[in-house]
Amino acid sequence: FAKEMAITLPVIILLLTYRPGAPSIPLARRITLMLPYAAVTALYMAMRINALGFVATNQNQRQASYLDWISLGFRAFAEYIWLALVPYPLMAYRLVAIHLADRLIPTLAAAAVVLALTSLAWFYRRRFPEAALYYAAFFLSLVPVFYFKGISNAFMSERYLYIPSLIAILFVLALLRRANNKTYVYAAWAITALFAGASIVR
Repeated sequence: FAKEMAITLPVIILLLTYRPGAPSIPLARRITLMLPYAAVTALYMAMRINALGFVATNQNQRQASYLDWISLGFRAFAEYIWLALVPYPLMAYRLVAIHLADRLIPTLAAAAVVLALTSLAWFYRRRFPEAALYYAAFFLSLVPVFYFKGISNAFMSERYLYIPSLIAILFVLALLRRANNKTYVYAAWAITALFAGASIVR
């Protein structure tokens, strides 16, 4: 109820019940398990529609083409992937130019990264099926913030990553489990401690 991004949580939880290695349960049982989340979501949506309408208010009056908005999505998605896995540099808001012409090179690089990661997830879908599932879940968890017109001029913000970060952590844990090497586990703890300390100092 405090953060609209949480509307993606029921979908993400349902998707994670299909992760490789998860207990195999019938679809009816999965739906039953999701009913509490569905009830809360329905209540939230009713209150939100009553207060604000179904779609977020258009807070951004700047003129931009469909290409500008779509390319901004690629740029944001690639940067969110980076921040979820390598949270540096830390800043509350990330200002990005709205028009493609003003951010052409970074956006092309971002699109290349997204295309490469999508291709890798598809290519390794049988050898590492968790990767494709977590990649899809990460994208779905960010769908609400891709409506850039409804989130003012600060198109990107680290606070939008609190649910996607859960998925990034699960992905890293899946990698560590496959590596089956204590050195990697110790390295992961060291990196976690480093960034936790950096966040506290900041």
